[in-house]
Amino acid sequence: MDTTTLVSDLVKDGKRIIEQLPQDGFEVTAAFWLKRAEDGRWRFYIISPVAESERTNDAYSRLIPLVRRMPELEWLDP
Repeated sequence: MDTTTLVSDLVKDGKRIIEQLPQDGFEVTAAFWLKRAEDGRWRFYIISPVAESERTNDAYSRLIPLVRRMPELEWLDP
């Protein structure tokens, strides 16, 4: 697989996520992709004041259903 295409697709998917979440009431301060050295997989990180004002588990409980409603991101594993 062409890694340029893979990275391009990840960037597009990340953009879709950070554009949609605020429309659904989940504020996003920053987001980024990081390729972890341990397993070589790309991971998408979202920074949000929701996680600061609520417990982390509560923030995930709000975030995961919102992301799962985006059918074009069926590859996503929260």
